[in-house]
Amino acid sequence: MFIRKQSDRAFTLIELMIVVAIVSILAVLAQFGVRRYLANAKSAEAANALGMMNQGAVAAYEQEATRSELVKKSNTSVASAHALCARATATVPAAIASVKGVKYVPDNSAGNDYAKDVGLKVPTGFACLRFEINQPQFFQYAYGTGAAGVSGASGYALAAGGNPHQPAWKSTSWAVGAFGNLNGDKRTSAFITGGDTASGRAIPATTISATDPEE
Repeated sequence: MFIRKQSDRAFTLIELMIVVAIVSILAVLAQFGVRRYLANAKSAEAANALGMMNQGAVAAYEQEATRSELVKKSNTSVASAHALCARATATVPAAIASVKGVKYVPDNSAGNDYAKDVGLKVPTGFACLRFEINQPQFFQYAYGTGAAGVSGASGYALAAGGNPHQPAWKSTSWAVGAFGNLNGDKRTSAFITGGDTASGRAIPATTISATDPEE
């Protein structure tokens, strides 16, 4: 009786090369996925901040402003009016280089960053929106009103036709923007939104326009 003993068979070089190639491809895909996940997680800061600024713009507009006046008998006062917060004096931070692959820590003491316009008789910009960030931030933020929209130090002019995904700004509009450079290269990301006013109401946009969001 003969018993055939099966000999152990080793992997060939081609099989090993195929396994190495598959592992390399999976590693590249995993690295890309992690990098994209981190970029999306960081971009959530911009979306949350723009949403808060929009809420501040709506709240400020819905407050009725009445002029202080002395009304004589048999006369009527000037009607109350609604007004948007005036545009911010400057972006925060002032230069896009301050968030180029790094975080920026705001200085919110009187007269600086988000508190830059606090000392004015009628607060404007971020002070009027009652918006500030007290933690390190990945993005540069801007707020503006009117047909000019907002413009950041990144060079994005958010005016009529300045962004293909954003309707033209009007004299009754407000705009908020977040500009970033998460990976520190030459390209800059932009997140744009805002709103419009009509019949005593402020109506915020329901979407955020994003340009190169993973940059």
